[in-house]
Amino acid sequence: MIDLTDDLTAALASPKVQEEIRRTVANALRAELGPLPAGADRLVDADEAATVLGMTPMAVRKAATRGTLPAERLGRRLRFRLSELLKRRSP
Repeated sequence: MIDLTDDLTAALASPKVQEEIRRTVANALRAELGPLPAGADRLVDADEAATVLGMTPMAVRKAATRGTLPAERLGRRLRFRLSELLKRRSP
């Protein structure tokens, strides 16, 4: 029996592999969502916004803090309009 646990753990620790996983998930999410029907806009958290944009959650929060990414505050939490994120995502 072959144990690939150590190999997979090492590969998943690589920033290049992590970025490729983020990109793949973001592309799959974009393909699944497609265009939003009118009135279907919703607020998402930084983790989901990061997936849509192909960024890290920390980068999304920093962009919102700087004002380069529109966000709404609900108490102490940042929320992002999905329709705005979809307009800004990379092709």
